[in-house]
Amino acid sequence: MFRRLRSLLLLALQARQRNVLAWLCALGLAGGGLITVWHSDGYFSCDFAGQWLLGRMVVQGRGVDLYWAPSEEEVLASGYAGDELHTMVEQILRKRPQGVEWTGVEGPLYPPTMGLLMAPFAVLQPRSAHAVLVLLYTQMAFLVGWVLKDISGGRLRTGEATLFVLVFPHFSMGLVLAQNSALTLTILTLGWWLRSRRFAFAGGLVWGLLVFKPVFAVAVLWVPLVLGSGRMFLGMAAGSGLFFLATLPICGFDLIAVTDGMIALNPAHPWTRWLTVGRNASLIYGYDPNWIWFSRDLLGLPRRDMWNWEFIVVHLQSSIGLEPWDEWGMQAVDVSSRATRIGATLMASVVGLTVFLCAANAVWRRLLYRNFGQPHIGPWPAFALLGGLLTCYHFLWYDLLVFALPMGLLLADAGRLGRWGKFMLGFLLISLLGCTINLAHGSGPIEFPVETALLMLAWLWSSWRMLRESPS
Repeated sequence: MFRRLRSLLLLALQARQRNVLAWLCALGLAGGGLITVWHSDGYFSCDFAGQWLLGRMVVQGRGVDLYWAPSEEEVLASGYAGDELHTMVEQILRKRPQGVEWTGVEGPLYPPTMGLLMAPFAVLQPRSAHAVLVLLYTQMAFLVGWVLKDISGGRLRTGEATLFVLVFPHFSMGLVLAQNSALTLTILTLGWWLRSRRFAFAGGLVWGLLVFKPVFAVAVLWVPLVLGSGRMFLGMAAGSGLFFLATLPICGFDLIAVTDGMIALNPAHPWTRWLTVGRNASLIYGYDPNWIWFSRDLLGLPRRDMWNWEFIVVHLQSSIGLEPWDEWGMQAVDVSSRATRIGATLMASVVGLTVFLCAANAVWRRLLYRNFGQPHIGPWPAFALLGGLLTCYHFLWYDLLVFALPMGLLLADAGRLGRWGKFMLGFLLISLLGCTINLAHGSGPIEFPVETALLMLAWLWSSWRMLRESPS
C-alpha cells in the first residue's frame, strides 16, 4: 500500500503531470473567482469608483476638470445615485487632511494617465465596467503565467506559473475591488520579458506605462541601472515621458504659466491639482488608522502602534476568540515624527544596501569571472526587484501581487538550490500563501504586516545567495 502511494506521488510530481494538475487548479480558481466577484458589489467602493470616475471624465470630454470636485460630482452622478452617490462623494471628493481647508481640489489618487487607461471601460456603467475589468485582470494572470514560462526557459510551466499568480497575496481580494495590481504585475513582467529577449529599450518603454501609478514607477526606476541595463532605464524614461505627453491633449497644454515674468506650474491645470491631491493624501497617511493598517510598505511599519508585548498578547487572544475584537483599539497608530524618521531610514537603508550590494556583485563578476552578465532569473534580479518594490512610498495590501515577479524569478531558479535553499524558498512561499488565507478569513487589515516581513526576509536571503554564488 505504501509503495503504491509513493509511486502515485512520484508520478504526480513529474513535470507534465504537475503542469496538468496546475492548469486544472488554475482554471477552477479563475472560474470560481469570476462567478463570486460578478455576484458581489465590488463596483461600489471608492477603490473602483475613483478609477471609473477618471475614465468617465475623459469619455465626457471633461479632462480639464479633473480633480475639481464640483465637476467630478456631476460625472459620478452619471454612474451612481442615491446613497451610493453620497457615499462615493464623501469617500473620494470630500476627504481632506485635518486642519486643511477644503478648496474643491480633490479626487482619486491616480494621475491623469489612469484616465486614459480607464476611458474604454468608463463608457460602461460602473457595474458593467467592473465585470469587464475583473475578467480582463483574471486573463492577465494567465498572460503573466505564459510570460514567466518563457522568462524561466521552461523551468516554470504555464499552468504552474499561472497558479502561482492566482494564489499569490492578495490576488483574489484585489479582484473583488477590480484593483489594478494585476495590470501593474503584467506591465512589470512584460517589460522584464522583453529585457530577457534582448529588447531592453522596448522593455523600458513598457515599464514607462507604470506612470499610471507613479509610486511604483519611481520605486523601480533605478532597478535597471543596478542591473547594468542602461538602455532599459532610458526606455523607461522615454515611455514615461510619452505617456505623460499623451495626457496633454485631454488635460490642456497650459501646464506652464508665466506670471509677471516668472515661470511656474499653472495651479488650474489637472496635473498641478493632482499634486495637491497627492500632498493631501500624504498628510492623511501620516495619521489615518485605516490607511496605515491597510498598507504594507516600509514607511508604515513604525507607524503601527503594535511594538509592545501587551498589544501582541491582546492581538493573539482576539485572533483565537478569547477576547472580543476591538477594531479601533487594534488599529492604534503612532503619529510622532520619530515613527516617520524610522520609516524613512528603513526605506533609505534598503535602497542603499540594494544599490551597494548589486554594484559589489557586478564588480565581483567582472574581476573574478570576467562576466558582468545581465541574468533574468535567480537571486540578483530578484534582490534588485525586491529592493525596489519594497521602497515604494505607499502601497496597500492588494498591491502585494506585484511581488509575484521577483518571487517567481526565485522559484524559477529553484533547480540550483540545495536542500536548505529549497526549504527556505518553500517556507517563504507557503508562508505568503498563509497570509492570503489569513486575510481572506480573518479580520482584514487588522493583522500584523507579516507579508512585509516575509518579503524583507526574501530580500535578505536573495542578497546572501547573490554574493556567495558564482555566475553561471
